[in-house]
Amino acid sequence: MKIIIADDDALSRRLLETHLLRWGHDVETFADGPEALAALAAVASGLLEVVDRDAQEKIDVVKNRLIRNYGYDEVSATDVLTYVASIFARGEIKGD
Repeated sequence: MKIIIADDDALSRRLLETHLLRWGHDVETFADGPEALAALAAVASGLLEVVDRDAQEKIDVVKNRLIRNYGYDEVSATDVLTYVASIFARGEIKGD
């Protein structure tokens, strides 16, 4: 699975990237949203974008961009973000 990580904290980005690579995922990391969105536009399928799970405003922005700019419908955009939240909830990836 192609996974795009956008986080301004370099340590968090690196830790998450390390775990995901170990699990066999294709990972790209970015320090800011515009870079990540440019990469997001280039990904056709199998997309997972990771955002700060505690920042509802950021999640809503990403969800709206998935819908408006990349052709996701409401359900698909919600599924992407719900999947990320479920990974954190199961403890497979540790948050802050």
